[in-house]
Amino acid sequence: MIFTIFLMMVAGSEARQSCTSNSATCNADAASDEAALLQAIVVKHIATETLHEEEGHGEADTFATPQDLMGDCDGKALMTTSSMTGAVYDEVVAAVENILFSELDQTCDGANCQVADWAGCVLRMCGHDFMDFHDGVGGADACTDMNEGDNAGLSACLANGEFGHSLKDLYGNFCTRMSLADFEVIAAQAVMSLLATEGEPKETLSAGFKANFHFGRTTATGDACRNSTHAEGSLILPNPALGCSEVDRVFVNNMGLTWEQATALMGVHSLGRASTDNSGFDGYWMDPHNAKKFNNKYYTALIAVSWCPEYNVGGNPNKHQWKRCDAGSDSFAWKEMMLNTDMCLAYADAKGGSLIASPDQPNSNCCAWVHSSIDAYNMTDVIANNNNSFCNKPCTDYKAGVCGDGKGSTKKEELAACCAFSENSENQGQRQKHCMTPGLGYDKLWTADAQISAPAVEYVRQFAADRLTWINVFLGAWKKSTENGFGGKLTPLVYVMERFDFAAMKRCDDVPASSWGNYGKGTEEDCKSVCLDDAACSFVCYNLESSKCTQFATCDTTPQDAQHNFTCWAKQ
Repeated sequence: MIFTIFLMMVAGSEARQSCTSNSATCNADAASDEAALLQAIVVKHIATETLHEEEGHGEADTFATPQDLMGDCDGKALMTTSSMTGAVYDEVVAAVENILFSELDQTCDGANCQVADWAGCVLRMCGHDFMDFHDGVGGADACTDMNEGDNAGLSACLANGEFGHSLKDLYGNFCTRMSLADFEVIAAQAVMSLLATEGEPKETLSAGFKANFHFGRTTATGDACRNSTHAEGSLILPNPALGCSEVDRVFVNNMGLTWEQATALMGVHSLGRASTDNSGFDGYWMDPHNAKKFNNKYYTALIAVSWCPEYNVGGNPNKHQWKRCDAGSDSFAWKEMMLNTDMCLAYADAKGGSLIASPDQPNSNCCAWVHSSIDAYNMTDVIANNNNSFCNKPCTDYKAGVCGDGKGSTKKEELAACCAFSENSENQGQRQKHCMTPGLGYDKLWTADAQISAPAVEYVRQFAADRLTWINVFLGAWKKSTENGFGGKLTPLVYVMERFDFAAMKRCDDVPASSWGNYGKGTEEDCKSVCLDDAACSFVCYNLESSKCTQFATCDTTPQDAQHNFTCWAKQ
């Protein structure tokens, strides 16, 4: 019981520290509300512990689920979603959009980035939920032990209010219509699609998420949640310190993803940053400007800049990560880092083993980088996607290998730019060894052992070179990850055709999605039916004179003049 109370006090303390550092968005009322929430949870857990011991479990219960923090929705919280329309899905997205773009400060710099932090927390909440899938149990069931150290900080965006806003505030409007399990997935999809690169990437991601989403997840609580979250008393989430062996165990073996899909799913690190207050690690995965965008910058950052090990992060002898070590990066106003589970995707250590930043792994005390112009590891599109920059130097003619000063940089000069000196070098004044990669163009630096240790190196390059290639693989990986454990129990969104209340007999005053009459001739019911069956259709208009049906991507609801008589519908 004492341990539970201590955990709650720590959580409240960390949240209040966050509020203090962002005083513009926090106030005494918020702190008071948070304290009341934590007190209520403590009281509930004291009662739970007593019951747990009376029933013969023999030990205090320190387990807390997301549903515990969200409240009971006046006793009417839905545990399993029985129905959901596309319009309700859109309501959740709109609610998340309001927080991201209207409520949060849009500033993003080395010290503060509310959009990145809030979005990253929402995405991490969902990821920590579905990554516990193993042996047919767990998955995206809103079952996360909120008292586990690996989940530190998640209660902020879930219930306590990070920058004054939480998913609990939003879920109150949906708790009688969908389970928390379904809601967490939609909220995560919303932050990714809303923050995606404008244009085709955003359109592809948004449409793909909605088309792929199936509802019907049951929120797990109590012992059902405890048993799926823990495996024989041990957390089954990936340990980032252990590198690709953990990617293999959790993503490939437990969750059933391919290495290509696992690598694509790691792209969620494009949003947010790590904090010593939560995970113990420190820094953005890329520059702050991109940390609030969902794009393929994570992959370009892995191979278009260089990385060296950083030991004892924040003074913690058990936390080691990777930091940028290309020339000039030490003067950035922010910190960029990668975890072992990131770096091992694209690099092996200096002897071809798994890349693990640790004082106990001397072969990983190496500089991870690639050359700008290796035929077998084409960096042309990668560097272009990195704003024509390579190792923090201009790279305007990378096809010819000209990076840096524009005078024809040599490989030796690239080495000087990419692998600056590091305090982690065993011998000060001596350059670190090269981490192994095909991107350096030498067989001796890409051995058979290295190819086994870094199994995703080509996927990283492909995703860095083309964001749509990544998005399409990501959509499949995300769908599988969020549906594990619910085989055959989930249902596609239900759509209905709602007629526009236009002034009499007018059509959508927009350009058709493809061509006039693209759905052919038929009856009004035929027209509505074909739109319902086409995932790409959002609006249709039926010409009462010609009996032709036309698909529209957008529809101005206040059209001006129309030459014919029309009936128009929106798919909701």
